[in-house]
Amino acid sequence: MLATAARPSRGEARVFGFLTDGEGDDVRRRVGLLSHRSYLYGELTALENLRFAGAMYGLDLDTAALMNRLDAVGMGHAADARVRGFSQGMTQRLALARATMHAPPLLLLDEPYTALDAAGLQLLDRYLGQFTASGGTAILVTHQLEKGLAACDRAVALRDGQVSFDGPSLDFRGSAEAAAIGEWG
Repeated sequence: MLATAARPSRGEARVFGFLTDGEGDDVRRRVGLLSHRSYLYGELTALENLRFAGAMYGLDLDTAALMNRLDAVGMGHAADARVRGFSQGMTQRLALARATMHAPPLLLLDEPYTALDAAGLQLLDRYLGQFTASGGTAILVTHQLEKGLAACDRAVALRDGQVSFDGPSLDFRGSAEAAAIGEWG
């Protein structure tokens, strides 16, 4: 809902004061989305994908600026390679570059650690640390609890569609909700 991909079943959702249902363009300008789907085009190269996404955001980025974005996610070496030949981890890195190229203040990440190797995991952790240190807000949805708790300062756990925990990430480890989950580390 926060990314405007789904409508609220009741009530309303707002992002930076804008309704997700009705003011979607204003919301999408302020939100970066990294989801299970990469929203990349396999027949385009990494560079072409970023150029196209930039145009969709109204950005006029030169090749050097696009290369900087690829380098930031460790994908500069694959700038001219077609995405259809990428591994899932490479696709995930490029999707992160696409999701953040318009410098959104809010980043939504759905299972961001999926398919990343050790270097990719470190890159994502470093990237998220820099993003939040510069004032950005990241919301992560993950089943990899230790990674998620380490990356965030607040945890919200859902059980059967209801909030079962909402508090500091450090407090989650000793919570009843953590105990109910059992071995998760």
